[in-house]
Amino acid sequence: MEQETIQDGEVDENIRTKNINENLNLNDELTLHNEEEMIVENDNNITYKRRREEDEGQDEWTEVVRRKQRLRALREGIQLTVTSKTIFPKQFALAKLFKAKNISNISKVKYINPFKITIEVNNEESADDLINCDHFIEMGWRFQRPFEVGLSYGIIKDIELDITEEDLIKSISCTTEVINVKRLQRKNKDDIGWSDCEKVRVGFKGSSLPTYIYIFDMKVRVEPYVFPVTQCSNCWRYGHTRKMCPSVKSYCPKCGGKHDSCNITVYKCINCNENHMVLDRTCPVYIKERRIRDIMAEFNWESIKLKIQNSVQICVEWIITWIFHNIPDWSFLLRIFDDKNK
Repeated sequence: MEQETIQDGEVDENIRTKNINENLNLNDELTLHNEEEMIVENDNNITYKRRREEDEGQDEWTEVVRRKQRLRALREGIQLTVTSKTIFPKQFALAKLFKAKNISNISKVKYINPFKITIEVNNEESADDLINCDHFIEMGWRFQRPFEVGLSYGIIKDIELDITEEDLIKSISCTTEVINVKRLQRKNKDDIGWSDCEKVRVGFKGSSLPTYIYIFDMKVRVEPYVFPVTQCSNCWRYGHTRKMCPSVKSYCPKCGGKHDSCNITVYKCINCNENHMVLDRTCPVYIKERRIRDIMAEFNWESIKLKIQNSVQICVEWIITWIFHNIPDWSFLLRIFDDKNK
């Protein structure tokens, strides 16, 4: 019995071992089959990618270049500066006014401030129509071309108070055209109000100031007119009036604070930060501004400025003409900027 039991156990073990070997063989076959499928798929993918790269290589290369920069065309219009003692109309009202007066060929209008604008027209005829329009002259508009000095001012002294401005301008004879005359005023001794004085300011057309003029056939010397130092009563700075002040807030003339006035006894100037009131004529800033106006009157600064502006304009036009004729390709500028940015 024991021998039969042992033999039966050996048979069972052999059967079990055989089954295990068969299972291992099946697993090995499945694994090999899967690996072969993966290799085939990889080969197909590699072949496909290589074909795509080869197909792309057969096409021609497309060169990518930076688009050339467009240069803005230079304006060839005529620019006029217009000033007025009253506020100019707004844009649509101004356009309506120009259309009513048959003013055409206006390409640009720019507001400098409420009392000054620049108008750009396309031709000389439109510029002449603007300058010679009687309606604009009656409104008090003054036109001035660029690089052009409109008026030069001189002073004549010892003109009796009983001679009116109308009689004076009719009696003046001079090689230079006289545009206007104005009798100057001075403060009264009691510091209350102003009164006429015997000095008269004469406005001559152009940049040159005559040395002498004739009044009732009497030779009178003309001296350069020194413009007064203008001081704003809102911000207390020099160079403009309250009417043209860009500041919205008012400043104190005693301490420089952002209020109208105060009762402080220790003053501080808003211009030089020294211990004096802003209206003091010993202020270094006021003395500097006064000296600048003396030099401008002595050397006829308007004429010098005109010559400088004309010279600069000629140089700029020559440089621009030379550049456009000698440098057809501007791409080198782009390369320079790219190198700097890198």
